[in-house]
Amino acid sequence: MVKPVLLLVEDSPDDEALARRALRRSAQPVDLTVARDGLEAVTTLGLLEGEGADHQPLPSLVLLDVKLPRMNGHEVLQLMRENARTREVPVVVLSSSDEPSDVRRASEMGVMTYLRKPVDYDEYLNIVSTVVQNHIH
Repeated sequence: MVKPVLLLVEDSPDDEALARRALRRSAQPVDLTVARDGLEAVTTLGLLEGEGADHQPLPSLVLLDVKLPRMNGHEVLQLMRENARTREVPVVVLSSSDEPSDVRRASEMGVMTYLRKPVDYDEYLNIVSTVVQNHIH
């Protein structure tokens, strides 16, 4: 059986490690792909001209941080929504930013959920695990 692909777009090694731990504990097995900045995310998704990633499997879910180097999460999301191939890929924002403008902008671009990263270790693990279980089938 082929496992669904989860694309984690996260520049913090600590948050990546927490997400990996949560996924190991999750009842939903996934193949994890990590992009450590926005440019790497759009490259992975084949959204740059000349990338030709049309044959790469699309992720079943993207967990997207907003505050990223080289290209922020809103720019990644905008490129995803402008591309017919990635327009319908589910995106959940998991960010340390709870600025109303970030939440509103992401919502306007069709994210499924906007979650603020919890500071508490166990709460972080629970949120990632729950998101994966609820959004990947």
